[in-house]
Amino acid sequence: MNKTHIFHALLVLCCMFQTAAIPLRAATLPDSLVTGDNVYRFMFTDISKAEAIMAALRENGKMPEWELDYTEGDLCYNTGRNYQALKFYSRALDSQKAEDDDRLQMDLVHRMISCYDMTHNEIRKAEYVRRLLRKAEECGDKAMQAVALFNMGKSEYNQGDKSGGYKRMEQAARMMAATDYEYKYDNLRYHYNTLLTYYVHDKRGTDALRVLDKLEKIVTASTGKEKTGIDGLDEKEQKAFYGHRAVVMNLLGRNDEADECYRKFSSLGKPADRDQYIAMPYLFERKMYSEILRISRLCEQRFKEQGDTVNYHFTTVRKNLARAYFETGNYKEAAFNFELLAVLRDSIKAREQQSAALELAEAYDSAEKDRTIIKEKAQKAVLLALAIAVSVAAVTIVTVVILYNRKIRLRNRALVRTVIEGQEAKNRLMDKHTELQELRTGLEQRIKEQELEIEKLKKIPYANPQQHVQTIAASNPKEMEDAICAIGSRKLFLDPDVSVKSVQERLNVDAGRLVEYMEKEKGVKFFEYINELRVGYAVTIFTEHPDFTIEAVSKICGFNSRQYFGRCFTKHYGVSPIEFKKTRI
Repeated sequence: MNKTHIFHALLVLCCMFQTAAIPLRAATLPDSLVTGDNVYRFMFTDISKAEAIMAALRENGKMPEWELDYTEGDLCYNTGRNYQALKFYSRALDSQKAEDDDRLQMDLVHRMISCYDMTHNEIRKAEYVRRLLRKAEECGDKAMQAVALFNMGKSEYNQGDKSGGYKRMEQAARMMAATDYEYKYDNLRYHYNTLLTYYVHDKRGTDALRVLDKLEKIVTASTGKEKTGIDGLDEKEQKAFYGHRAVVMNLLGRNDEADECYRKFSSLGKPADRDQYIAMPYLFERKMYSEILRISRLCEQRFKEQGDTVNYHFTTVRKNLARAYFETGNYKEAAFNFELLAVLRDSIKAREQQSAALELAEAYDSAEKDRTIIKEKAQKAVLLALAIAVSVAAVTIVTVVILYNRKIRLRNRALVRTVIEGQEAKNRLMDKHTELQELRTGLEQRIKEQELEIEKLKKIPYANPQQHVQTIAASNPKEMEDAICAIGSRKLFLDPDVSVKSVQERLNVDAGRLVEYMEKEKGVKFFEYINELRVGYAVTIFTEHPDFTIEAVSKICGFNSRQYFGRCFTKHYGVSPIEFKKTRI
């Protein structure tokens, strides 16, 4: 079974089937089930099994890496995980296989376009549409040109140029129909379904019927090699077709035909199927409110039983219930359902934002790591082959690598020991300086007390006390040194919001003179000194609490950002916090 064909067929119905399931353990699967074809076979009917098969394929390593990414990208795309799908498609597109195979490259670019279309990223979508069009023209591939032109037309329509959009989409559909492309019928299904949706939305009944007639020939006719074998797909396509036809016939005033199509629509599938929404415009136009309420309540019950009530399909159910109750005069129930609809939409929006952020973060945070793993596997394979062919050279290379790594480890250990010893010496020096300062302060206090006693004996009137209060703000180097030491001894640097102003308030020091003294005499700026104290304190914490995480240590030391902490630590000690912590352990 060819994956290109299956992707095109699934594209038509990708928004109609999103099911949550608990993945099966790969260990419970028989070997005969662990194939790429079976991932597609169970993609809609048993997602948990499809995911378990995919995991088993990753484990056994019997498929090329690019093909695993290709297949898992399709699995993610057709289960609504578009950002994850982008990661896998992008990785497959970067493979040597895609670079050498123009057909594979265009198929993957086509998939990237579909993902960006689903995530409403028109800028990135446009980039890949242009890329596909250039490649298709270079290869003389009319089918892929049609795909690119159709997506251009969709973008034009969605951006307000409906006339231009319709013209380009119709042109693309005609171009695709004129090709002998092996999977043109799957593409035409998608093209005609999209055009039909737009024409019905704009109430262009004649155009909608014309497109629907073309769609009927594809849905009802056998297309030979393009039979997908996906469980239940044929019946779902048939049901969707009759639902669309009931809406279009009603739009044209051909009520008898509309009624007949609706009867066929109702006879297929289950009353609570998610695709019941397709025929709702017909039911509302015919004022069949009791039928709307019956179907909507069944759908509501089904969603509740499944525990899946926060999705766009359920918003449609709520909206249909609210409108039907309103039209029948039950304003209390209508208001209740409209209120629930508003809450549900807010919940979906919040969940989508959170989900998209987490998914995007996961996709992009792991992308580089995944690429590294792939490269390492390739390098190991090459080294193994070279070892068999040239054993002596391989042993030499391995020996050099081991010695080099050992040298690096020894260097890091020596560096870490030096850092720790240096920091301990700094801490002892700071403690001694603090003790000396306390002794000096006590001595100065005692001298002042004696001077006051002498003044009293001489009966000299005591002047205004404010005239005798001195601060550390003088430009005396000793007092500046005391202030600099106090920042460390009193651990003012641990405050993440520490500033020159806050130090002035805490130490009663002239901030301007302190900064000037530090730059001229010490050759260091204020915040450089603060960060030096912070990373030094981090060394102490790493030594005393090796189980603390880097994130926790950065916060304890007053850093607002783990990344900034890492840069400061590496700059000061020549080794990153991760390497320091690893070496200490």
